[in-house]
Order: sequence, then structure tokens, then C-alpha cells
Amino acid sequence: MNQPNRQLSTGSGSRQALARQDNASQDVALMDEPISDEDLKQYLRSYRSEYADQLEPDLVEGRFRVLMQQPLEAFNSTLGKAYKAKDERGEQRDYYALVCPIHLPYRTRTVEAIRSLSHPNFLALAAAGACYISQLREVRYVCVFEQPKGVKLSQVSASQGALNDRFVSEQVIAPINQIILAFAERGMNHGSINLENIYFGDKLLLGECVSEPSGLSQPFIYEPLDRILSSEMGKGNGDILADVFALGVVVLYLLTAKKMPDVERRVYVQQVILQGSYTVLADRHNFSPMMSDFLRGTLNDEPKERWTPQIIQSWLAGKRFNLVPPAPPREAARPYVFKEREFVSRRALAHAFHESWEDAIDNIREGKLQRWAHMSLHRPELGEQIEKIVQYAGSSRTVSAKANNELVARTIIALDPSGPVRLRDMSANVDGLGSMLAEAMTKDKQDSVQFLFEALDDDLPNFWADQQKDVKNQKVSTVLWRLQKVRIMMRLRSLGFGPERVLYEINPTMSCQSDILKDRHITDYTQLLHTLDAIATEYANSHSPLDRHSAAFLAAKMGINKEIFITELTRFADLSSEPKLIMLRLLLTAQDRIGGAPLRGLCHWMAITCLPLLDRFHNRKIRKTLEEEIKRSCITGQLAGMAKVLFEPMYYLRDQLEFQRASTYYRLNEQKIRDISDPRYLLMRGKKLGQQISTWTAFLICLLVVYSVTEKYMHL
Repeated sequence: MNQPNRQLSTGSGSRQALARQDNASQDVALMDEPISDEDLKQYLRSYRSEYADQLEPDLVEGRFRVLMQQPLEAFNSTLGKAYKAKDERGEQRDYYALVCPIHLPYRTRTVEAIRSLSHPNFLALAAAGACYISQLREVRYVCVFEQPKGVKLSQVSASQGALNDRFVSEQVIAPINQIILAFAERGMNHGSINLENIYFGDKLLLGECVSEPSGLSQPFIYEPLDRILSSEMGKGNGDILADVFALGVVVLYLLTAKKMPDVERRVYVQQVILQGSYTVLADRHNFSPMMSDFLRGTLNDEPKERWTPQIIQSWLAGKRFNLVPPAPPREAARPYVFKEREFVSRRALAHAFHESWEDAIDNIREGKLQRWAHMSLHRPELGEQIEKIVQYAGSSRTVSAKANNELVARTIIALDPSGPVRLRDMSANVDGLGSMLAEAMTKDKQDSVQFLFEALDDDLPNFWADQQKDVKNQKVSTVLWRLQKVRIMMRLRSLGFGPERVLYEINPTMSCQSDILKDRHITDYTQLLHTLDAIATEYANSHSPLDRHSAAFLAAKMGINKEIFITELTRFADLSSEPKLIMLRLLLTAQDRIGGAPLRGLCHWMAITCLPLLDRFHNRKIRKTLEEEIKRSCITGQLAGMAKVLFEPMYYLRDQLEFQRASTYYRLNEQKIRDISDPRYLLMRGKKLGQQISTWTAFLICLLVVYSVTEKYMHL
């Protein structure tokens, strides 16, 4: 792409004024003469938008220069690439810039929260914002950090062996817990606390966490069970309790100098479900009473029982808790048999159902699960709930696949309410559905998209929320409200709705993913309008101003929740839902929202897009008049002029009535032409006409005879 146009910046006023002057001179030239299609295209070829100021390449917040020729692979994240950065103000520090991906939502709230976080043990964010990356020829979101000093804590552990309790508590636990507390005060979590993201030099330094969705690249060993049960992209935002768990894992490996286990994720999950995280990770290692308390408190699989940062502070101050080792999870008096395996906990059985979906369908319908809940778990309410789920889904397996999927999904949630929402191959926490959808749509994973929408359509997130009222918080409530809101939107297929609308509703920080806009980092409707105005010269002859992505993005940002129709044209069904007119309505609404700023490039683009609609007019005079009105409305840069013409029903009604009248005359004349071309008709008409002439001739002769006789009689 060409270097993108953006509304910015200091020093751009003179260029904007020059652009306005050049465009104005063209407008005057066009004002007093007829405007042709070629005039519109010629105008766009020479048009320069006043919003066409360019971002200076590789510069973040006007201060930090990204040195694209100097990559720093040591600081790469899973999806982000790191490069050396230079402070243009001359400050002699070593910085690096992380270039974030364009297809995922950004942690912008976390970025804004940590800008004010100044802690000696946290890698401070120096700058963050949109930056034109010359090497990629794209605008990307870029985060700039000061390069951490020292080596990674994993290297310290490998070289020094097991570290003593005092060093770990004072140099590791205390500073990291303070950072977790600081994040908690801002309503955020870190999500990337692990040995590879902690540096040790003169002091400990915890690395960055904002270049990707929370915990995306976090090794599964550091994640609590409720997060490793979901897919990597479906983990969700997480909370500080996940950070506490990760801190516990860090401490355990520093105290034991163990290497990270070389085990498959699936195998590790099975071990943790059956034995518990503490038992699996500690592996019968003997810790001091002080550290045993810490590890048993932080590595607890039950979020309600896991230590909070405040409890850790009390522990650091000397308070002791004498926690007993957690027992392996066992809830049932008798095991439940599924696929020749015995299960004594609800979570283990739920996980087995998810791994063997088809077998679970038949097993749940047999009715044994309800009896097990009553007799072995001593949870009659659970048995009744599962019975209702089965009745709702239908008693026979021959019902639809969707009903069978909902049956298993709801049963899994009922068995394991603290786990993620699971449906076939999909597994995600409710606040991770957005990131999962973003990845699935970007990579065109249609099966994943289908399962995600099926989960929303079945209202699984709300069913999940109903199972654990103690887990609800403001963040989760906001996510649930958004998910409930999109259930209707995803069924609509008109412009501004459908799957694309769901994407932007549940990912409010997502940049616009339109093919012609996704590499320009569009994050609000003002920016979208200005960018469309600036790129009109490039795309007007090959693309529409809006596609399904940009229309959905625009509707989401403006809060348009009802399906869009052209109400002025309701008597014309095809016109009231015409995509080009809906496009015009969306852009007109957005222009009104920004105060009616002139958008001449976009107006010309819309004129080129909408002029073919005039082909529906049969009256050439009306068509020509409207065409001239539309073209002249481009000169003002106001879409309202174009809308006034295209949304006026009288033009369509007048053309319709005149066309109907003309059609009637045409049919009559056509019939006459057919008649006079038929010899039989001519013969019949000749005979009839001859008879009429003969009759009238005889009548006249008769009158003459009567007259002459009467005349003679009168003279006698």
C-alpha cells in the first residue's frame, strides 16, 4: 500500500490549507457547467484530501524511532516482532519497540492503566500508539519499552541451582506481589509472569504484558486449571488470581531448580485434574514450612481458596497459616464409568465428555448421570438440572446435531461451572470468545466460527454465568451484556450486521479489518471517514467505500443496534434495503456525528458508487436531472445533498406513475399494430366499414328521396 493517510499532526496546517485551496479552485470550475462521469474521475485523480497528512515513517508518538534494520529477536513475543528503538529527544537509554499484529484486539485499557504505573521492578511503557512501519508498508500498533538489564530468571536458576527461601521471598515474591497489587488497583492483570519474562541484574524486573491478548503466550505450566482447559486464544483477560498462581509456579521452580517438564499439554491437564496442580508441580519435594504455606496457598486450583495479593502481603510480614497439602480431587462416593474409565470428580468427567463428544451424547441420554449425581455426589439439584437439560434437548439422539451439541455443552457446564464454555473443538472462557472469533475469522476457520456462533445462539455464556454467581464481576457482566446483545445482530445479514458486527461488538478495541483499511489501524469512525476521504483517489474505481467489515465497524462504533432501512422509501421494498443506499445512510450519519466536515473525496466516491442506481429510472429527463443533482452535491463535500436526492420518494413515484401510463399507451398501440398487420383483421374491418358506409349511404339516399317527394308535394 502507499504510505497511509492520517489526520494528524503539528505542522500540517499549511498542507491542509493548500489542499483546500486546490480543491476549491476545481469546485469553482465545475460549478457552472454540466458534470460528466469523466469529470468525477478527473476530479478524484487530482484531488488531495485535507486529511491526507502522512505519518512520519517508523516514529512512535513523535519521539521514538523504530530502527527496522536492527531486529531484537530476544524481545519478540509470540505474535509481535521487536526492533531497536531510539529516543529522538536524545535521551541516552536503550529502548526496543514491539510491533503488534493487526488481526487481534489490543489491550488498550491495560496500556492506559500502566502508563501511570511507576514501579522500579516493572518494565515501564515508554510509548504506545499507531506507527507507519516502512518495512511492512502498514500502520501498526507499536509499544516502546526500555530494554531490561541483566539476564532472564530462568538463566539465573539454571546457573545458580536452587535458591534459598530468603532470597526468593525478598527479591522475587515481594516485588512481584507489589506489581500484582498495583495492577489490581487499576482493575487489570499482568498475564505473563514466568521465568522467561523476569529479568535479574541489579534488581528484578518484570517484563511487558501488553503486546498480545492476556496470557496468549504464557506457557501452560504457569496457568491455573480454569485457563489451561481453554484454548490459548480463548483464555480471556484473566484476573490477578491467575497472576498469583503464576507467581507460585515461578517460586516453586526457583526453589527446586527443576527444569520445565517436557510433557504434552493434554497429558498435563489430565494429571492436574486427577491430582491437583500443587501435587503435580511439587512432585513430593520437601519445602520449608514457610514456603509450603506459600505454595499451597498460591497453587490452589479453587479460585475461591487461592491466596490473594493481600494474603501474600500478610505472609511476607510474618503471618503463618499452616496449610495442609491439598488432597486429590474426589467428590463421589462411587465412581462414574465412562468409556471404561472411572471418574470420582465432576471436573474430570466434564473434561472426558469434551474429549469424547459423540460418546458423551449417548451416555448423557442413558440417564445414569442423573442417578450418579443423586446417589454418589449427593447433589440432587445437579441431577434435576441435568434431567431438564436432557428433556429440553429431546429424548432421542436422532434430533438435530445442534440439539445434541447443546445437550453436551450444557451438561459440561453444569458439571464444571468454573471451567470454560466448551462445544465440540471449541473451548473458551466467556471473555475469551472475542479473541477466539478474531483469530477464526482472520484465518478463515469456518468450523470454529460456526461453533462460536452456535454457542452464542444457544445462550451458553449466560447459562455458564448462572452456574456460579460468586464469579460474576463487572468485567464479566460487561462481557455477558455484549454477548447477549449480539445474539440478535448475528442473525441479521444486512449491511452493518452479521458475523462482522459480532466481531467488533465483543472486541471493542479491534481495529477495522476491511481489506482496504486493515493495514491503516482504524480505531474510530472519525478516523475511518477521514481515511476514506483520503484514499478515494486510489480505490474509487475498483471498490465500494464500505464493505461488510467497515460497515459493521462503523455501525458498532456509532451504536446503531437496529437493522438499517431507508424509511423514506418503504413503499419500494427493493430500495429500502438497497446496500448502496444503506451505505450512504451510514456514511451520512457518521458525517453528521463529526459535525458535517466536508468530505469531497468520499462524496465523489459515493457518487460513482450510487450513479448506477439511476438506471432504474425510465424517464430520461428525470434520470438526467437527478444525475446532475448528485454530481453537483459532490462539490460541497456533504453527503446530505446526495441523500436528499436519492432518498426522495416523489422522484421514484413520479417515474413509476409515468412509466405505468406510458406502458399502458404502449400496450394499446402495440395491439393496434398487431391488428393492422393481420389480413383477416383487415378483411373483417373492411367488411364492417363497408357495411357502415352502405348503411349511411342508403340512409342519405332515403333522406334525399323523402326530401324531394315532400318538396314536390308542398308545391302542389
